[in-house]
Amino acid sequence: MFVSVGDLRPACCDLTFVLDLRFTPDSKTVSVRPGWEGGDGCVTVYGDVVWDGTTLGGIAVSGWGISCYFDRVKLRLVTALDPDEVEDMTDVTFYADEFEYVGITYTGEGCCGGTVTFGAELWFGTKGTLFGLQRVRLKLEVPLSAAVMVFAKGQWNFAKTSPLEWFDVGWGISF
Repeated sequence: MFVSVGDLRPACCDLTFVLDLRFTPDSKTVSVRPGWEGGDGCVTVYGDVVWDGTTLGGIAVSGWGISCYFDRVKLRLVTALDPDEVEDMTDVTFYADEFEYVGITYTGEGCCGGTVTFGAELWFGTKGTLFGLQRVRLKLEVPLSAAVMVFAKGQWNFAKTSPLEWFDVGWGISF
């Protein structure tokens, strides 16, 4: 027997759920499929086919990633079971002992023309501090006019005794 209840709406946030119940003589399965009208997303599995000359031997999973887009905000999560392999398949670079990446970017209109951009990248690993946080990279660009922009960006690696790796403040002019 199969029962599906769709378009369940909690009291807020434009969230929806579809609840599926499947009953068989040997099992019962419950699945919940969430939806949200405010964003889009994607799940990617990183891996390779295990090929033994002429025989398919299976699939090796090196990691996975999730990307979500909410208007002007992008959230990206990458989990690496094999960081070296995942590095070859993505634009994420893992340092020694890192296995998890979280990136958040925001792009919006500046008050004086141009575009405000904020980015926060977090790497988690076995040598990290609170919750395994091992490395942080922050970037902020703010327009002063349509042609002039100021920025601040830096990276901290908490696996080191002196965590500050680099920090830059500057400005740019486009013409």
